[in-house]
Amino acid sequence: MYVNELIDILEKFGLKVKMFADDAKMCLRISDDTDVAQLQRAVDALISWTNMWQLSISVHKCCVLNVGRVISNNTNGALLPAVEHTHDLGVVISSDLSRSLHVSVKRSSMLLSSTRPLFVTMQTYFCMHTCFV
Repeated sequence: MYVNELIDILEKFGLKVKMFADDAKMCLRISDDTDVAQLQRAVDALISWTNMWQLSISVHKCCVLNVGRVISNNTNGALLPAVEHTHDLGVVISSDLSRSLHVSVKRSSMLLSSTRPLFVTMQTYFCMHTCFV
């Protein structure tokens, strides 16, 4: 399958690659500017691979989660936003690798779910869910 080829291509740059369905996570320990350049070359290889297979990258869904040193990367000229936390397969991952944000989001979600019968419309429920979770 051609998607497995992508893992091999990116691992040649020393990255750890995790994939689930059409999502890919790339991880690299950054010690100096050489590692930053290596990560950028890997992103460029990803772009070349997607162009070869006539696929597109949803840049608006991409981000950089820095654990420690802050870097930036770009994809097709778009600077990827650096975030403090992100959601991955229902788990909140934060830049300090603590579980507190994930636990608080899950508690808020469970509390709001228990109040669902109190809302007259789903629109009101989703509005509340967006505000509190």
